[in-house]
Amino acid sequence: MNTRQIQPIQTWSPETGETSLDTLCLKDFYHYSFDNGGGKVNYTLQADQLDILSGTIDVPSSVIQQWGADDTIIWDYVADALNLTLV
Repeated sequence: MNTRQIQPIQTWSPETGETSLDTLCLKDFYHYSFDNGGGKVNYTLQADQLDILSGTIDVPSSVIQQWGADDTIIWDYVADALNLTLV
């Protein structure tokens, strides 16, 4: 699984009540190209390995252009966009 631990954050939902989210999971990268275009990343925030919240982040072309052999820049961009701290 493509996951990273985050500094836990609290959320509430009707299904789970008060929940501590502790994992960011990047599910899918798509609509990207390395020819000056942007892209998208589907993500979930998890608690106890269960998907609790999900969404999509637009990744600008400036980030895609810096994307190299690993996904660190994508992880950093998504975490920053969601105001999360990777641990």
